[in-house]
Amino acid sequence: MTRHGAAPIVVVVLALTLLLAPRPGPAQSPPPLTPAQAALREIYKELVEINTTDSVGDTTEAARAMAARLKAAGFTDGELRIVAPPGAPKKGNLVARLKGRGTGKPILLLAHLDVVEAKREDWERDPFAMVEEGGYFYARGSVDDKAMAAIFVANLARYRQEGYAPDRDLILALTADEELGSSSPWNGVSWLLKHDRALIEAEYALNEGGGAR
Repeated sequence: MTRHGAAPIVVVVLALTLLLAPRPGPAQSPPPLTPAQAALREIYKELVEINTTDSVGDTTEAARAMAARLKAAGFTDGELRIVAPPGAPKKGNLVARLKGRGTGKPILLLAHLDVVEAKREDWERDPFAMVEEGGYFYARGSVDDKAMAAIFVANLARYRQEGYAPDRDLILALTADEELGSSSPWNGVSWLLKHDRALIEAEYALNEGGGAR
């Protein structure tokens, strides 16, 4: 066979290879959310879209919104407390308690409601309108720390709805001014420990991060 006869054979082999090679299928939409996932997403979106910055935000509004979610799931008024320090009506905290069987001291589920400042002109998107894009959520507080707060609320709501009774009480504390730390007199954890410690007294706490006092 001559060199001139080889070229058509190569072309045919290449064409057959391309024809028989597996092709990418059409893009598939993600599976629908389960009822539990949909409930969490609603709680998450509502919480993220409440402005809880120090300058113009309101953690009390966020605390009340999460209390309403828990009340809708079956929590009583006696199991829910909105604690706003005197003189700081927008620095409220939510404390909720799911009663257990009393075999040990409570576990504290701790997350903060406040977020770092977010000026609209610094953001490509509105920082207080949650956007889902490319598998990510964009908004101020979408991770720190409203994701954790929303998960805690969704889980407690589901525990109550399903009649789950843990070995010990579960205390949820959603607090103000974590981002300001000890510089704020309204730091929710510090304020509760000083003024209403029995409300959150627990054997240990689950919190974001680590290595801090």
